[in-house]
Amino acid sequence: MTDAPATPTVDGRLHPTEIVVWWADSADWAADADSLLALLTEPEMDRHARLRRPADALTYACAHVLLRLLTARELGLDPGAVELVADPGGKPRIAGKRLPGVSLSHSGRLACAALCPTTDIGVDVETSPSRAGSDRLAERVLSPGEIEEWRSGGSAWQDLMVAWTVKEALLKASGLGIAAGMKALHVGAPSTATGHPLTVPEAMAPPEGWTYSRLFHIPGATAAVAAASPGPLMASCFRTRRAERGMP
Repeated sequence: MTDAPATPTVDGRLHPTEIVVWWADSADWAADADSLLALLTEPEMDRHARLRRPADALTYACAHVLLRLLTARELGLDPGAVELVADPGGKPRIAGKRLPGVSLSHSGRLACAALCPTTDIGVDVETSPSRAGSDRLAERVLSPGEIEEWRSGGSAWQDLMVAWTVKEALLKASGLGIAAGMKALHVGAPSTATGHPLTVPEAMAPPEGWTYSRLFHIPGATAAVAAASPGPLMASCFRTRRAERGMP
């Protein structure tokens, strides 16, 4: 795990299926909260204002600004010039551009932003909730076949967390959003799978198929990326700190 380096611009130098992921602990950015808010759009500010816990509001702002910083770095723009819009399912896109594909996620104090030059992607990060609720989470996340596999395999908490993040990443990449539900998706044996194909309903499957990769370099969290790709994926994951990004 390293701080975010200067990465190649989106002009063909990145591998077609390479995904760049930046993540941050929002506590590192707390002193710059006013600068973060200055980069949010009006709809983003409205959502920010509705978050009751200040820590959640800060992480929300951090994730959206982190995506602007990453996109600006890749496209050679000023962060303030990066206009993000949302599809009906909530999937972020760069205004006026089909590609690069972008995605963001936030949980607890952790924020993630991801970019791929050539295809749609999704990223998800989750800090661990109480394990006392594992059965309820499994019923919400796992398909019937996965629940059977999960319980027969000892109900491993990490398997459940990986299935959760992979499925959320896929639903984000597809543009359907979390409301489409996770139980129709099948991850298989997620504790050992990296870059494996996913089983999804035919209506959701692009011609090239969906592929995912776990992100192992975010302490205290489970995270994954998914992409419309035959796989395997190359995901570069870097921690970034607000003070290092040269923001006003």
